[in-house]
Amino acid sequence: MVESKSWLEAILGKKVGTFCYPFGDYNEEISFIAKKVGFKGARTTERFIINSPKNFFTFGTTINVYPQPFRKKNENHYFGRYLLQPFLQTYSGAKKMGIPTYKMLRWKTMAISAFDITLARGEVFHLWGHSWEIDKYGMWDELENLLKYISFKKNCEYLTNGQVVKINQNENFISTRRLSS
Repeated sequence: MVESKSWLEAILGKKVGTFCYPFGDYNEEISFIAKKVGFKGARTTERFIINSPKNFFTFGTTINVYPQPFRKKNENHYFGRYLLQPFLQTYSGAKKMGIPTYKMLRWKTMAISAFDITLARGEVFHLWGHSWEIDKYGMWDELENLLKYISFKKNCEYLTNGQVVKINQNENFISTRRLSS
């Protein structure tokens, strides 16, 4: 973690404030190490989370860019044995969030529905994906269309993970100061 953080900071010429746990796997010890090396927050891969995190070292996500509802080998071929895996892995979280089942049949319609629900509730929409998977599954057009849809919404702020952490930490600091005055 230390070497990766230093390497990225040398390339970018600025501090790197947030971290993504590899494969989303973490525990208290790993979160402690992330804090100790200087990260201000860290993201998991837990999905269908739309509320501002209480602990910025277990920051969840709303949705990831991945084919729905079927498991694909590549852009044009499917896995027979694991065909329904994406749908089965997302169904309960998407349903709890309020996404209708028929919108879970395509990644883009599920993402738009998740965004609309998040915006209506005034919560945090967190989209993530791996560029190699987006390329492998031929999803660049869907992602671009989703981003166009999102980009023209009013009453919405567009922030990085680091900005969300910073704003919320400042608000907590201000709230704490108000309570103690």
